[in-house]
Amino acid sequence: MANRGGHHVDTVTERRLKPIYDNLDNGNYKTAIQMADKVLKKHRVLQCAKVLKALALLRIGKRLESFALTQDVMSTKPVDEPTLQALSICFREMQKPEQIVELYTTALKSNPNNEEFHTHLFMALVRVGDYKRQQQVAKELYKVFPKNPYYFWGVMSIILQALTATDDKLAQMMYLPLAEKMVDRMVNEGKMEAEAEVNIYLMILGYLKKHDKAVNVLDGTLGQFLKAEVGACPIRKAELYCNMSQWAEANGAYRRLLRQRPDEWRFYQQYLKSALALIESNWSPPINQNDSDCDIQADHTVDMVLDFIDELAAADAEIASGKSHTPSRGVFLARMELLRILKERGTQDLERTGTERYLWRMIEILEKGLKASTSCHHMKLLLIRLYCLIGAFGPIPDLYDGLDIKHIQQDTLGYTVSGYVTSLGHFTSANALFNTTLKFFTVNHKDTTEYMITAYKFGTFHKIPEFLTFRRRISHSIHCALVTVEKLLLELLSEAEIGGNSLQDFILDMEISPEKDETKWDEITDNRDLDVMLSWAPQHRQLTDDDKAASLQQEKSWLKLRQLVLRSLAAASYLIPIPPQGASNTPTNNGEGPGHEEVLGMLIEQLERYLGEAAEDPITHRKFPVQGPPSTRTASYLKGDCGTILLTTLKVVLQIHELSTSNEESADLQSKIQQDFTVIIDKCTESIRRSRRCLIREDNETRVFDRHILPELVMLVETLGFVILLSGVCYRLLKPMKAAANRKSKKKKGGATVKPPVFQHFKHYIENVQLMADGLTCAVQDIDPTTLSLDLGKLQLSDAPVEPKIVDDTAAGTNSIWKRVEKSYHESSKELLDVLKGKKEFLAMLKL
Repeated sequence: MANRGGHHVDTVTERRLKPIYDNLDNGNYKTAIQMADKVLKKHRVLQCAKVLKALALLRIGKRLESFALTQDVMSTKPVDEPTLQALSICFREMQKPEQIVELYTTALKSNPNNEEFHTHLFMALVRVGDYKRQQQVAKELYKVFPKNPYYFWGVMSIILQALTATDDKLAQMMYLPLAEKMVDRMVNEGKMEAEAEVNIYLMILGYLKKHDKAVNVLDGTLGQFLKAEVGACPIRKAELYCNMSQWAEANGAYRRLLRQRPDEWRFYQQYLKSALALIESNWSPPINQNDSDCDIQADHTVDMVLDFIDELAAADAEIASGKSHTPSRGVFLARMELLRILKERGTQDLERTGTERYLWRMIEILEKGLKASTSCHHMKLLLIRLYCLIGAFGPIPDLYDGLDIKHIQQDTLGYTVSGYVTSLGHFTSANALFNTTLKFFTVNHKDTTEYMITAYKFGTFHKIPEFLTFRRRISHSIHCALVTVEKLLLELLSEAEIGGNSLQDFILDMEISPEKDETKWDEITDNRDLDVMLSWAPQHRQLTDDDKAASLQQEKSWLKLRQLVLRSLAAASYLIPIPPQGASNTPTNNGEGPGHEEVLGMLIEQLERYLGEAAEDPITHRKFPVQGPPSTRTASYLKGDCGTILLTTLKVVLQIHELSTSNEESADLQSKIQQDFTVIIDKCTESIRRSRRCLIREDNETRVFDRHILPELVMLVETLGFVILLSGVCYRLLKPMKAAANRKSKKKKGGATVKPPVFQHFKHYIENVQLMADGLTCAVQDIDPTTLSLDLGKLQLSDAPVEPKIVDDTAAGTNSIWKRVEKSYHESSKELLDVLKGKKEFLAMLKL
């Protein structure tokens, strides 16, 4: 636990609370609750005990009870430190940082001269990102306790307002000049005391592009404060010269730095950059320049650059010969880098060679290579891609775990598997992967906030914008958005309407607002490392910047489609009449904004428009190199008519809702419903027929593995699963209509009335959906290799000819690969069949 109160709590109270703290520390939460109850029975006014009980309740999952207890304590306006700290911990674990702000705001009203309360309030505001109020609190804090760190907390808060301002002009014309003026005041009054304060000054000048002024700061007395890094002033000046594109000065500065530190790679990079800029601009020194003038002496030809590198190499060799000194790598790397840059400036015209014919052969070679080099991540990444291309996700988890993916790599490298795990039918692995990935994104916001707080405490202000930028990039990561929506759709597919869990219950728990598109499309960031896999292909076959941009556009398009599907399913579920006891949990707009049927109609229009635009967009069908990013499933989704099937089903739901809320039995509307039922059945039946193929196909008397069939079937299973869920919505809308029609028929004298034909149409539709589900079940069973009689001797895994002398050598490796593929396809088939079984059981209950 955190600080238990120190001198702010008397010894008797400390002794009473100690058993509760100890049990919380040891994870004995139920015992902690018992101890807290025991203390509260005797001392009802001991608020800290009540908060500790709330914390224990929270940690055993009783969130609502815990929150109620904390609110009870908050109403007493506590001011003792143990209670405040315990409440802060509670609210942090509840992910309610705004409550901490309220807590210390109230405490300060009771004790406005408490320095700790001021600092705690400031840090609480850091957690919620309220930079304007941070500035105000820092100002008040400096007035009461005039210390430099508090003054610069306010300056940093203004900088953050500039960095997060939607209007760049406002940042450049108001916030940053104000921050500069505040620091100038401290400089003029001679109150600058620390390196952190100089760093924040240089940061402001950098954002304002006042690089000349920054150079003057470094040359002046303030430059003497920069002591954390050896040679900080010369390094900063060299960087500023680069920012101002003063390449001659920059080149000279880096020459001097390299003579002092010849193994510093970043100096070589900037030295070469400045030298090449001088070469390209045909720069030459002024005629009146003295050769001995080091300030503007620069290498402006290739020969001069090579001579300088040779000079460094000779000096390094001389040092190495006189003592046990390892030669510096930097000199040799600089030569290689220079040659690479010069080579890239030339052109090459190479012919494209190679096809996908050698897919299986590549897997054999890489598996053999991985046995000899078990830690080679390049081979593991390429094997992951190749196994995914043949539809076998089974071997992937071991390979992915072998990469030891940690922290930020969940975002930068997660795309290598997340796009395949669901599409290849490994739903259990998908759920585990999505949970691990989302845990990183959830924890990240909390962690980066704590880093920012630490930066304020220790005065490392220049790191705060970096943490802020990092948090924003992660928060708006397209990988995060995709994993989130895929996880929600997977839960609906595999768990909704199974075991008594209705679709509407799931949607309510997910807290989806279908009327809102909460994605900030303009702020989406692509954090994928698309260059992680090595490629030895010729230059024109390498992954280009245009490919990367097209891949991001594909990912955005797929994300938009998946979000439209999820929001449409949510909107459809909200059309179901809610019993009175459940009405309080139903989303409502309180009479404001569109109704649920209007929202669904709007989403149907958006989905229909999107499907049309995506089909015509050439980027939708674009493929990328094997070592590049995987293409999304949008093209396959369109080709399989999945979008049309789902769209038509959503239209039927809306039409049946209109029929159920109308006082008249519209014959035209019922006829349209019947027509759409027919479209759904015809499209689904045709898609299943196309995808019902054997896993092994005959090709010129050779048996070849069909690697495209599994992704098609997974997409069909998902689509049919959503169709069945929406059929359940239709059933729940029609059921009250049927009951009303029966009551009306019984009351009428002279025989039964003619019931609306929609009931018979729905019955016929459900029967056909059951037939389609049976047909799809058979298609999935047909891809399970364990049910097929295969002769591996006749199965050609590669179209490439194999020499007889190496057949025996590769037979064992080929057989091992096939066993993994066989196991993977068996697992995919099993999980797809489990989903179909659950949905078929639900379908059997839809009888009016």
